[in-house]
Amino acid sequence: MMRVQFRAPAKIWAFSSLVSIVWAILLVGCFRKASPKVETEPATPTVEAPSPPVIIEPEPTGPPAGSVWDVVTPDGRLPKDLLQSMAKQGADIKRNDVAEWKTLAVDVNGDGSKELFISNVPGWCGSGGCSVWLWQRTPDGLRNLLPSHNLLTLAVELGESGLEGYADILLYHRDMESTSQQSLAQERYQWDGKMYRSQGKTFLGNYLTTPLPAEAWRVNK
Repeated sequence: MMRVQFRAPAKIWAFSSLVSIVWAILLVGCFRKASPKVETEPATPTVEAPSPPVIIEPEPTGPPAGSVWDVVTPDGRLPKDLLQSMAKQGADIKRNDVAEWKTLAVDVNGDGSKELFISNVPGWCGSGGCSVWLWQRTPDGLRNLLPSHNLLTLAVELGESGLEGYADILLYHRDMESTSQQSLAQERYQWDGKMYRSQGKTFLGNYLTTPLPAEAWRVNK
């Protein structure tokens, strides 16, 4: 009798322990389900700044019609067609003679391209100065804008803009102010639509004592 009474409480205890374990497992599962999910923000991706675009400047397509653009090459040579034009004027275009020429590239009509003055050509200078050419490239070839055969000058200067945007050209040379007075004269040439023509002169003073303007281009060495 005493052995039967001992086993019954043991079974009851074992069953209670099993129920407690199952109940604990269920509570843990419920707790896990009830716990809120912790979300983390994604890391901000690193964006590299875009590289600046590479701009390639187009190469020049050539001189615009109407002006001498490549009047003097980087090695100091003059274009062949210009030398041929000077030869037609009577100039000697041998290498040694051409080396003595003086040149000045300048935009006389404001179109952004340059014309070319040429002077100090052997055989075209005297005591009163030198002849001067002003070459301009056109669709029909080169043309000289000055009446070069009819003038001698010591220096050249550009004046105010006139017809078609062509600047006046001021030539400085020796001239007789009277029968006994040699004077330094400033002669103004203006563009008439086809060529530069003289519009009169101004006497500046005694030829021997009156200096040339400092900014004027000297036509001889």
